[in-house]
Amino acid sequence: QSSLRQDRRVYSGDDDVRSEDQNHGESSHGRPLSFRYGQDPSTYPLDGVQYALKHRELWKQIGRISCLSIFISLVVLVLIFIFALVPQAKVIGGKQWWSWIVAVILVIMEANLVLDIALPVVQSNDQIDIFLKTMRKEQRWNQTTMRLPTSTSSLQNAISNKQIRLLRILLAPIRIVPFVGDAIYSGMIAEYVGWEYMDPYFEAIQLSYPSQRLEVFQADSCCSALCSQSFSFDSSIRNNYLRFGFVCAYLECISLIGPSVFPFTNTIGAALFACD
Repeated sequence: QSSLRQDRRVYSGDDDVRSEDQNHGESSHGRPLSFRYGQDPSTYPLDGVQYALKHRELWKQIGRISCLSIFISLVVLVLIFIFALVPQAKVIGGKQWWSWIVAVILVIMEANLVLDIALPVVQSNDQIDIFLKTMRKEQRWNQTTMRLPTSTSSLQNAISNKQIRLLRILLAPIRIVPFVGDAIYSGMIAEYVGWEYMDPYFEAIQLSYPSQRLEVFQADSCCSALCSQSFSFDSSIRNNYLRFGFVCAYLECISLIGPSVFPFTNTIGAALFACD
C-alpha cells in the first residue's frame, strides 16, 4: 500500500515530482523531456503498427483475430442491409430516391453501433495476450509486483463505461462526414479511448478506479473533465491520454480494417506507452 501511495503521487501529477523530472532537462535517451511519460503519446499507435510488422511471432495471432473481426463486420453489415434497408427507406420517404440515401447512411451507422458492442467481446482475450507479450518482450513486466490483467475485467470496464458508450451513440452521425467528421468524433472520445487501452496496465499495477480517473482526466468527475476538455494538445499529463487516444480512435474509424485490425496495433502501442 505504501508503494502504491508513492506511485499515486506520480499518477496524480504531483507538482514536486513533475518539476523534479523536468529539472533534468533530458530523458534517459538524451531527448528533451517535453512529455511526462516518455515520448509524444500520439506516436505510440503508429509505433504499434511498426512493432507488429517487425515481430513475425505476432502475425499469426493478429491475422487470425483480424480476419475473424472482418468476417463478423461483413456479416453484421449484410444482415442489417437485408433486413433494415428497405423498411427504413419506406418509412423515411416512401422509397423515393433520397430516402434510399438516408436509409443507407442509417444502416451503416447502425452496423457501426452493433460492432462497437460485438467486436470487443471477440477481441478482448487476444488484446490482453498481445499486451502481455509486448511488455514481456520489452522486459518491462515485473512478475512479482504486477498482477496479470484479465480480459473479463478489462471487458467489464469497457462495457460499464457509460460515458463512452453514450458518446459513441450520440456522436455517430458526425462520422458521416469523411475525415473531418472522424477527426471530431475521435477528439471527443479520445481520453476515454486512451483510458480503455491503458486499462490492462492500470489493472496490472492495481490502480483503483478513482485513481485511474484522476490519472486520465486530472479530475474527480468524468463529466466535469469532459466539459472542460482541452484540445490544445500540449504536453500536460491529461493531454498525454488525449493525444494517445485521438490517434487510436482515428485509426479505428477507417472503414472495415479500422475496428478489425487497429485495435491490436493500438494495444501494442498502449503496451509501449506503459513500458515508458
